[in-house]
Amino acid sequence: MSTMVKVIPSIIIALLCLATNEISADNHPKGITGHSNDPCELPEAKGVRLMVKTNLFNDILLTPDIGFEIGFSPHWSLSLQGECAWWSNDSRHRYWRVAGGSAEARYWIVPDGFRRTQKGHHIGIYGSVHCFDFEFGATGHQSDGPVWGAGLTYGYSIPISKRLNVDLSASVGASWGNIVKYHPECGKYVCDSHIRLQRFSLTALGVSLVWYPGKGDRNIPKIKDP
Repeated sequence: MSTMVKVIPSIIIALLCLATNEISADNHPKGITGHSNDPCELPEAKGVRLMVKTNLFNDILLTPDIGFEIGFSPHWSLSLQGECAWWSNDSRHRYWRVAGGSAEARYWIVPDGFRRTQKGHHIGIYGSVHCFDFEFGATGHQSDGPVWGAGLTYGYSIPISKRLNVDLSASVGASWGNIVKYHPECGKYVCDSHIRLQRFSLTALGVSLVWYPGKGDRNIPKIKDP
């Protein structure tokens, strides 16, 4: 947990620097003087695209998360997501604790003529790792070491403004790890059983708000028509 807390700020700073400094190196349409003769023509997107996002479904469940997605082309992107909730009420022995993250390689199914990158259908392969402790006064379940996951994701991303998308997704895959089932008794926690988690199921639902940071033509999420 302490290592995660130290690493995440460094990743955030590096990605924000990428968005504000490097992405807009050459972002205007070509013309005789370096500008388009058509005032309605959109700039050609070059280089990578950075997206910052949060899964509103997780936020409603009191599990705040933040994610970054780097689009390398209209067809490929890499998504990184992390979440952490460390809520407790010691007087009632209630815990809602989870920390972890996932990485996903995405392929975007983009038909010819689309002017916007990272829009529409996408499929992906993901890997994840989490630890948790859920207990509500009678029975608790705590991960004994990391719980791993891997599987497939399908989603659809809908533009709602120039720099905002809503991304709907669902993931299915395998989860495995060790879990301790326990209960509080006389001010202590008593182990009831050890469970070996090995299952294939629905693993995640996403209703994500996606933001392309930047000003002007920086990080603009559009491409010139072929």
